[in-house]
Parts: sequence; structure tokens; C-alpha cells
Amino acid sequence: SLLVVGRYGVHRTDNLDLGSTAENLLRLAPCHVLIVGGESSLPDVSPPQQGVVALPWTQEAAERLEGVPAFARVMARQAIEAYARRHGYAKVTPEVMAEARREMGM
Repeated sequence: SLLVVGRYGVHRTDNLDLGSTAENLLRLAPCHVLIVGGESSLPDVSPPQQGVVALPWTQEAAERLEGVPAFARVMARQAIEAYARRHGYAKVTPEVMAEARREMGM
């Protein structure tokens, strides 16, 4: 078996050679691990700029967001809201969430 992981992700830091996820996989994986470099193709999910107001979410969309693991929920929310803003949506609905997921390859 071979596990292939990227050494840079969304939160890449230029002075780090290896991220914590790749490092932990390297130490703990019960198989061979190949770590490759490169740029992430995921959208920018950096913290919102000062003065940017969060978009409203429908109840159903907010409930679906609760299904995202807690450690990734803020990042997912920001990515979905950024998608909605880029495409001119005034609020986040389940349909907007589905479109954002498709654009991100999920």
C-alpha cells in the first residue's frame, strides 16, 4: 500500500517543509508514505476582512453546516460565504452550499 499526501495545503506556511497532517501521517501510517509538494487548488479561506458582514443563512443551510466536523466548520462557512459573494447570492441556501461543494471538487 502507498499513501500519497501533499505537503502544502490551504494553510501553507512558506518556512515549513512539512505540515502537521503530513508529518503525523508519515509517523503513524502503517504503510509507505509519499509526500509531494505543490500548490493547493482550493479557494482562499483566509479570515474575513475587517468590515465584511457575514451573509444570512437559511435554517436548513445552517443545519447542514452543523454536519461539518467542528474543527473545519469555520473554514467551511467562510469558503461557502466567499463562493456566495462571488456569485452574487444574498444568502446561503442548501443549493448554494451544493454549488460551492461542486466548485471545490467535493
